[in-house]
Amino acid sequence: MGVDVTTRRAHVSVLTPAQNEELKLRDCVASVCGWVDEVFVVDSFSNDKTRQIAEEFGVDVVQHRFEGFEQQKNWALGSFAFSTTGC
Repeated sequence: MGVDVTTRRAHVSVLTPAQNEELKLRDCVASVCGWVDEVFVVDSFSNDKTRQIAEEFGVDVVQHRFEGFEQQKNWALGSFAFSTTGC
């Protein structure tokens, strides 16, 4: 009696930093929905429809002032509760 490893898979999360990405975000999120467990968008106070597009997909989106790519990702890793949401 063994474990059926064919039904097990890793939990996959996507973290996307964004600022004024309305032209790219829809395709970005759509390309991963369906095979990832959750998507998080960190929006750096965009002046376009970036936040609205993320919300249309039902993904978690927060706003945070951009301080650099590394800082933005590290902030997000410590701020989101990685579970099963979105898409």
